[in-house]
Amino acid sequence: MAFYFSRCCEPLVCRHFCCRSDRGSLPAAKKTKLQTDEDGSAVAGMTMPAVDMTFEDILPLLTPERVADIVFCTMERLPDVCQETFITGYVPEDNPGTSLHIGFLARMLATQMTSAGVGVGMQKTREKLLLQTQTQRVGSQLMASDGTKLSEMSRGGSQENEDWDKKDIVPRIRQQKQYILSDVTRKNLDVAELQQMTSSAMKRIQVNEKAAARGGTLMDRIKLMVSLATQLDGGCREALYDYVLSDLHLHYDVMLAWLYEEYAVAEGYKGLIQVTGQSTVEKYDKTVTDLLGAMKDQLDAKDKMFTRLLLDLPRIPPVVLDIVQSYCEDEDRVVLGVATMRDLILSRPAVQEQFLGVLLQLTGCQKENVRIQAIHVAKRLHSKDLLSPEIERFACEQLDCLVTNFPTGAENSEAADAEIEQLDDSIYVCLQLFIGLLPLNHSLIHKLSAVYVEVSASVKKVILRMLDHAVRAMGMHSPDIHKFIETCPQGAETLLIRILHILTERAAPLHDIVRRVRELYRKQIPDVRVLVPILNVLDKVIIMHYTWVIV
Repeated sequence: MAFYFSRCCEPLVCRHFCCRSDRGSLPAAKKTKLQTDEDGSAVAGMTMPAVDMTFEDILPLLTPERVADIVFCTMERLPDVCQETFITGYVPEDNPGTSLHIGFLARMLATQMTSAGVGVGMQKTREKLLLQTQTQRVGSQLMASDGTKLSEMSRGGSQENEDWDKKDIVPRIRQQKQYILSDVTRKNLDVAELQQMTSSAMKRIQVNEKAAARGGTLMDRIKLMVSLATQLDGGCREALYDYVLSDLHLHYDVMLAWLYEEYAVAEGYKGLIQVTGQSTVEKYDKTVTDLLGAMKDQLDAKDKMFTRLLLDLPRIPPVVLDIVQSYCEDEDRVVLGVATMRDLILSRPAVQEQFLGVLLQLTGCQKENVRIQAIHVAKRLHSKDLLSPEIERFACEQLDCLVTNFPTGAENSEAADAEIEQLDDSIYVCLQLFIGLLPLNHSLIHKLSAVYVEVSASVKKVILRMLDHAVRAMGMHSPDIHKFIETCPQGAETLLIRILHILTERAAPLHDIVRRVRELYRKQIPDVRVLVPILNVLDKVIIMHYTWVIV
């Protein structure tokens, strides 16, 4: 440790030894002259006593722990290449860590600290020199005073003259008058003049942003602005509103600080000087609404500052729900609106239920782009255990609506093609979320089969057309598919046949599926169409057995 400490302080050691060796070869008279030339001040004459005092101060402090700290602090200052002066002048220490070596290190540090003008020795030397200077200045003032007064002082003087001298020497303390704001301000100002003055003060604070940055008072400036706008309303509030809207990205911190200040006052965390009759909660809600409305007018349709602000709000007012829904129903902002709703559902538990309900309502929107985005987010949220039951409940309710809104026997064969197409679109909207959840929860296939039996023929046609992607995602290995084949309800035969055709369209059916289908045909559904999807894997003998039935 002592070796590395010496290496870290190598420039200081070399300088110390060079000065000591050079001055050791000069006569005493030349030493004094050289010292005066180098220092050029009265402090130089007191260098050695200062070194001794600093040495005595730091010697007991050089413990192994402190020396290790010094080494670690100086490691980053070592040069990458070793200096020539260190290579030629460095001699390893024979007895590192001894009291002699520690004393040498203390003396070396004391010398360098004194040269840098720091340390206990230099501090006491400066105090002594300052005392001498003050004494000389007082003596000069006394010599310049009246001769009679000096002669009297030399003879002892009188008590009156001594008191007079003390008055001249001791400086007089000037009493300061206490500053009272009411003494320098005008009284009885009318409301208009007060509002104009406060508005002008707010604008002066706003335009001095660079000066506040140079002085390190940016946060104090923001706090002052939002406090004025919250406490005084009127012109200050409008001035701050215009200032924030002048550059929403640049002044985002000011806007957020303003909203938090309004929230603190609304919740009673801070006192408020009541200027208007409007409640503090209404003021907070109005501020949020105004800023969100301005952001919709000024920002780009894909700017995520809208989402960022809602996530940073201390409390989300009820009116925000309508604003986010309007974003979702806007064709240009639907992606931003749905993404914002998703983030609010995941990160703000206080409003999770309300926003999830609006999102599920949007899954049945007539606008296709809005509906697709909402269903996509709902399927992603289905992975959350706390949200999946509510999503499935809503999807099942939409499925049940097919029974009540499109009852059996309501079809009209003479209806126009446009009406039939419009009817199919309505059915498709009700089914899209439920069908999209089938690959995520295979057990929903049993709910679908139960409803399939009760719906009209037009609804059944739409269901059969929509099954392809969902059934392929479920696959032939799904236990719920196997269970559905075994327990297919009466009247859902066409649904089963469609599912079997989709599963066997690109691959041969599994042995378990073939066995279950044959068992279903033999015991429950004697419909030969059930056997058609599995004929290609049956033995020739079995096929010949069913030939007469097929023919």
